[in-house]
Amino acid sequence: MEIVYFNIEGRALDLRLAAAVGELEFKDTRIEFKDFPQLKPSLPFGQVPILKDAGKTYAQSMPILKYIGKKAGLYPKDESEQMECEIIIHTMEDLMTPLIVSFGPERYGLSPFKGDKEKLEMRKNIVENIWPAKFAKMEEFLKQNFKKTGYSVGKALSIADIRIFATVKALKNGIFDGIPKDFVDKYPTLLAIYGKVGELDAIKKWLKIEAQHALSKK
Repeated sequence: MEIVYFNIEGRALDLRLAAAVGELEFKDTRIEFKDFPQLKPSLPFGQVPILKDAGKTYAQSMPILKYIGKKAGLYPKDESEQMECEIIIHTMEDLMTPLIVSFGPERYGLSPFKGDKEKLEMRKNIVENIWPAKFAKMEEFLKQNFKKTGYSVGKALSIADIRIFATVKALKNGIFDGIPKDFVDKYPTLLAIYGKVGELDAIKKWLKIEAQHALSKK
């Protein structure tokens, strides 16, 4: 099994973490941004991450996360819990979509920014007018099960918890201009799941690998 993505955490962190937690053997292939234009035509839908396994190549990060989750024993067996897991991972994806658009609105048929000021204005609007209600709903959805079991879904760790961890970590890293790194601090359940997942030995071990890759770029 091979996960192909840029040499950053980005949209592959939850994939790598799920594989690491499940003790799956996989090749962690990291490409440089400068090499991407040459690679792009050969990729399904022209984007990464992609997953290669058993002679096939798969695209789209959420289906890949689910695929890895099943192999890693991190996908619920109960149908109701499967639905809740799907709701969470896709809602977390929806939450990040406005921020992703702000990296290049022209890729989504919108007018490109004329400068950083417009980008920061868009992100200010995301933080003040889009995210609060959506994050509040996610917090409310997670709260009941977490109070009962300590997990976002069911009674065990799942890709939903890992997806939450990766999203919260990205926001708390403080790497996005105009996005306060303490934004998620007002959502205690999201923060508690982030903290719990972050204490897992497999997570800590893999994050050290990510840190080593980050240092190698400097």
